[in-house]
Amino acid sequence: MASTMTPYFGIVVSLIAYGIGTLLFKHSKGFFLFTPLFVAMVLGIVFLKVGNFTFEEYNTGGKMISFFLEPV
Repeated sequence: MASTMTPYFGIVVSLIAYGIGTLLFKHSKGFFLFTPLFVAMVLGIVFLKVGNFTFEEYNTGGKMISFFLEPV
């Protein structure tokens, strides 16, 4: 799948999963299992497995997110 090899693929998947996690956390009134990072991680893994995408396809954009988060 050539279209998934762009860096935007990993960034978009991560941001959508984090957004869903944020919504779940707000609607659950702060239930600890619905923290946005945990939900984003689980949804990202499920999306990659169900969509039959490789980690390398995702990680082209994931590296960019890691680059900006590492100094923090």
